[in-house]
Amino acid sequence: MASRGSALYVYVPNLAQLRRGGRISAAAGWLGSVLSVKVLLKVQEGRLVPFEKVRTARRALERVEELVRADLATRNPAVELTVHHYGNEDQAAGVAERLGATAPEARISLAPCPSVLAAHVGLGVVAVAISGRAAAG
Repeated sequence: MASRGSALYVYVPNLAQLRRGGRISAAAGWLGSVLSVKVLLKVQEGRLVPFEKVRTARRALERVEELVRADLATRNPAVELTVHHYGNEDQAAGVAERLGATAPEARISLAPCPSVLAAHVGLGVVAVAISGRAAAG
């Protein structure tokens, strides 16, 4: 499988920061909070865009893991995964551990969320970045 560009999948547990940043409307933010909606974002054409809504935190994290595994299936297995977090390192470590069990050739690390991303998505975010790397040889 050929090497591809990087990808980023983001779980946003609270819509308040997205509403304040103008990424969603006040009505959508209010309704999402009432219904406990969690938003999944990804980078598409250089922009961070919402692409899926999920009802629970557990399901949102499971869905991010599913998306990452599906993405990895289309790549060279020698990739780097970085699981980013902001205020929830234990939750992110669980994601990293589960992904490591299903992607043994990937190099996986855990890191605090970059401040620019944290400012847009708020506390509790978990993001998985995928980037290709040359196979050791």
